[in-house]
Amino acid sequence: MKPFIVIKQASASYPVFVGRGLLDRVGSLVAAHGRAFVITTDTLRSRFGDRVAASFKPSAEVITMPEGEAHKTLETANGIVTQLLERGAKREALAVVVGGGMVGDTAGFAASIFLRGVDLVHVPTTLLAQVDSSIGGKLAVNHPKGKNLIGSFFPPRAVISDSALLGSLPPRELLSGIYEALKGGVIGDRSLFTLLERRGEIDLDAAVRKAVRVKAKIVSLGYMPHEIPGEMRMAIGITGNKGKVDPEMFLNLPGVVDAIPISKPFKLVSRDVKSEDSVVVVDGERIGGRELTVIAGPCSVESRGQIMDIALALKDMGVRFLRGGAYKPRTSPYSFQGLKEEALQYLAEVKEATGMKIVTEVKDSETLPTVAACADILQIGARNMQNYSLLEAIGAQRKPVLLKRGLSATIEELLMAAEYILNGGNYNVILCERGIRTFETATRNTLDLNAIPMIK
Repeated sequence: MKPFIVIKQASASYPVFVGRGLLDRVGSLVAAHGRAFVITTDTLRSRFGDRVAASFKPSAEVITMPEGEAHKTLETANGIVTQLLERGAKREALAVVVGGGMVGDTAGFAASIFLRGVDLVHVPTTLLAQVDSSIGGKLAVNHPKGKNLIGSFFPPRAVISDSALLGSLPPRELLSGIYEALKGGVIGDRSLFTLLERRGEIDLDAAVRKAVRVKAKIVSLGYMPHEIPGEMRMAIGITGNKGKVDPEMFLNLPGVVDAIPISKPFKLVSRDVKSEDSVVVVDGERIGGRELTVIAGPCSVESRGQIMDIALALKDMGVRFLRGGAYKPRTSPYSFQGLKEEALQYLAEVKEATGMKIVTEVKDSETLPTVAACADILQIGARNMQNYSLLEAIGAQRKPVLLKRGLSATIEELLMAAEYILNGGNYNVILCERGIRTFETATRNTLDLNAIPMIK
């Protein structure tokens, strides 16, 4: 069987097979030079893993790993490496990873570090994974301080996507997966939107192929695709190019309406990439739509009673977002720095009692996981607007971000700070004009109203 497409990257090339009934043909599509090991979860083993193992002659051995995002860790990867060692795997072994994105990332990372890397084959079982795995090479596990902070670039030997597996997904999960995974293939393609609206039989083969083709083109050129959904079309921002890119190479791809060069230093936050207004959804509440959203609360949380009283009063007024600082960066080291984790506990209690959404500041990368566990919106203060390591760490998160303009920052510098977050994959960014420092001393800051229409 010929591959659907061969993805060519600087370090390696590998085939992508797309079709129905491929699960039982994995062994013949990628003949193992040594022993084959199927890595999957207990749940997926009975559904898919044993079938993949049986496709090899002799049958591949099956290694299982725990499932769930909580197990996307170095500990899990180390457990996989230990099982490979105990079973006598050698350098010529073939690791066949069967599962969704979490399994592909964790088991793939383990294969990339075992004996300095053994051959790896992805057999993705979800729609999102079928497209993500097809651009292969990026593997990572989580660290207590953030998601995907430990990783490697390790192109697979092959990707085998059996679209027949997707028919067993619950309808809601399938439609959700289509929306998330087919971003690359639906840029302005109204026919696919019509197909989804019917909620009938979906040609999954054609859908996956379309998405893979666009992403493969971008990745083969050494660029990084960033999918940004809009109301009527999907935009893919491309970064990583060192010079001008000929738009014609993308205009010839199916489903592509237009290819627009962007001359501004900020790309992903540009209206050229996404012309529609952005709407950030926080647990069902919308920020950025037609309705005015109020975020209110004290600068800092000072006690349980103080923050609870303020929250109850605000809730009575119809306010749904509570702002309160737990960690407070100050100009003077002798000033009150916030109650820190104690304040986060108070905020969690308020959220439980009132149902209000919590907005609180992140001071640094070290405290990010702790704050993210409590906050619904992560606030980046004016002093941290150009803390690039923090911006990158928050970019790896998927929680909404409230980014404040720095004390003396230009509009372009604010947008470039937002670009760091979007470049990390987090597109849920809310910009805050909090006032800038001028010669005026009568007020703390000068509110730059001119910046608002300029930024919009």
